[in-house]
Amino acid sequence: VKRHVDASGSVSLYHRTRYVGKPQIGTNVYVSLDPSGPTWVFADEDGNEVRTHPADELTADRIRGLSVSRRTGKGS
Repeated sequence: VKRHVDASGSVSLYHRTRYVGKPQIGTNVYVSLDPSGPTWVFADEDGNEVRTHPADELTADRIRGLSVSRRTGKGS
């Protein structure tokens, strides 16, 4: 996904702020997921990796802890 780097050098990804770097301020970066980590990979518009962050929200324990509510209504 494409994200715009704010004045602090960060982007928002799934309601979390991730620091990308001061050199990227005002530019767009592309975020992809390396599932082997899992790790978020941030790349510039030329495809060069500029930063990575652990994808903490995608750990097995967190996914197993998700709760799903049952909705009733039309189409149920």
